[in-house]
Amino acid sequence: VPRCRGALGVAARALPHLRAWVAGPARSLPPTAVPAIAGGHRELTTSAEASGASAKKRRKKRPSPEVEAMKMRSLVPSVGGVPGAPGLGGVASLDGIASSSTPQKRRERFEGDLFYDRVIPALRYFYEVHSHLNVHKLYTVPDEPPVPEDIRGFALGKRVDNIRARGDFVKSDPGKLDALLSLGGARPAQRFVWKSKQWVFDHQIIPALRYFKRKHGHLIVPRDYVTPEFEKDLEPHVRLFALGSVSHDMRNKAKGFYLDQQPERVALLDQLGFPWETTSFEKWELRDVPAMEWFKKKHGHLAVPTTFILPDGKEAAKSGLPRIAAGVAFGLRCVQIRKRLNAGLLDTRVERKLNAMGFPENLQDAFLRRVVFPAVTYFVAKHGHLRFHSRRQAGLYAVPADTIEVPRFAQGLRLGEVFFGSVRPGAEAFAGGIGLWDGKGCGSTSSRLARYDALEAVVRFAAAKYAEETGTAAAAWDDGFADTLRFVRERCER
Repeated sequence: VPRCRGALGVAARALPHLRAWVAGPARSLPPTAVPAIAGGHRELTTSAEASGASAKKRRKKRPSPEVEAMKMRSLVPSVGGVPGAPGLGGVASLDGIASSSTPQKRRERFEGDLFYDRVIPALRYFYEVHSHLNVHKLYTVPDEPPVPEDIRGFALGKRVDNIRARGDFVKSDPGKLDALLSLGGARPAQRFVWKSKQWVFDHQIIPALRYFKRKHGHLIVPRDYVTPEFEKDLEPHVRLFALGSVSHDMRNKAKGFYLDQQPERVALLDQLGFPWETTSFEKWELRDVPAMEWFKKKHGHLAVPTTFILPDGKEAAKSGLPRIAAGVAFGLRCVQIRKRLNAGLLDTRVERKLNAMGFPENLQDAFLRRVVFPAVTYFVAKHGHLRFHSRRQAGLYAVPADTIEVPRFAQGLRLGEVFFGSVRPGAEAFAGGIGLWDGKGCGSTSSRLARYDALEAVVRFAAAKYAEETGTAAAAWDDGFADTLRFVRERCER
């Protein structure tokens, strides 16, 4: 029964005839206040006096001035470090000054000419500080020295926004309009701004994009990029401009910043070469393909070590690298490309280009085929065996430089490192020697044994080539080859 009464508490408010039952005998309502039910409908028999009492109870009590002021605090913005209502009773004053409205320090209402004595001096101050007149609608003049005392704390942004939207002060006064238009500098970017977003696009976004393209040769702007503070080639109002964030927002069709219903702005960005997609084929063509072509021309392959970083600064300019690729961690970029290639996530055009350039899908297999096999073939065809008296002797031997029988990235290779250790990238930085037979990233046992079988086939081919070229048989298999190859096989089976 208590639970039932509790559940019917809400219903009791809407059905007054249930109040007597919910309240119980001790709290029963007066007979005149209990409605009767007739014909399935409620018929109230409450007297006029009871109705008047209920109406008084339902009447909302007016909050105190302190409570009203507390509610208003959330409606008054805090701009420029000057809160609109720092304490109880804080409200925005009628003359646009965001001030504390405590009874002891309430600012007196301004009695002079608001336009000439407040707006014009505040705009002059804003121009001296920022070198333009595109005032944000939430801007408030700082309430501190060296700001002139007459305009401290003045809500300039609010007044400027009203001038733009409604023509306050200047709509019916040509003299005030002339005074407003006379402010600022000689260039259009320094005059009074009627359309804020248009001014930002014309005098900040476009100049910043043109500057970035002159410096870097492209418009793939990093999201955290900000224009330099002390760049002489930039106007003061273009310095420290968050171009990366703005570029990212312009690409976001859901936001539509600066471009919504503005086809002429989109056309202008297209003329500049602004990329609308920066994570796909466009960045690949601008940065990755030229970098790969440069690396292959310099080193003869595309097995890029993970730690390789492309040159930067003047060295990059001399080497012919595009500016977008200068200083890029190219080894890590190739690791990402290789993972996406093996997972089948790359664009078909990218895959075709990688295959045409000879980009290796597996570094160990590429190192074995293009570095180890030519070096082993050269050694066996020259000496007729693959025997080393000690690992130290094997480690000291290196394929001679300027040997035409092997590619240049295999010259200088130490065979002892191939068979008994891990190969460190040489001058031509051919990656893939680590994990060739065992260790991290070496693959499954079956793949390692497949590499060993290929190595043994190359050794037998080189021994036959030695016999053909010299006219004498190579060393016996057990005596000249078996020991070294047995050690390699044991590493593969671990």
